[in-house]
Amino acid sequence: MPGSDVLLVRSDQLATFAAAQLQVFEQEAVDHVRNCLPDHYAALGEAGTLAGVRQGIAEARSHGLLSSSGTTVYIRLLFVFGDGFAERCGWARVALAGGDAEAPRVARLTAAATAHVQALAQAQEAGP
Repeated sequence: MPGSDVLLVRSDQLATFAAAQLQVFEQEAVDHVRNCLPDHYAALGEAGTLAGVRQGIAEARSHGLLSSSGTTVYIRLLFVFGDGFAERCGWARVALAGGDAEAPRVARLTAAATAHVQALAQAQEAGP
């Protein structure tokens, strides 16, 4: 239409944009693991870390965590607590349960993980 500033974007173009955005996020997450969990990154290498990031993205989505910040928290916890932590660890299951918005669930997950690590540290300090 003459004089119209309407931009028509086809679904295949949207898919291309989404795929490109996902690749950027994956690389940012790999960089996050490299910087924040260097021992994990060193043990897995770039390819293994990327595989873990992709697994974390899929698992985060299955728990309704769709934001980059929520997904990054989930990925970090996956690398720290291992595969299946969200099902295996009661504190994670409880934190992720409920139909509330993502932000409160991520906040509960972060708080629960912190409390779990603190409890482990206290038990270790107390000794056998």
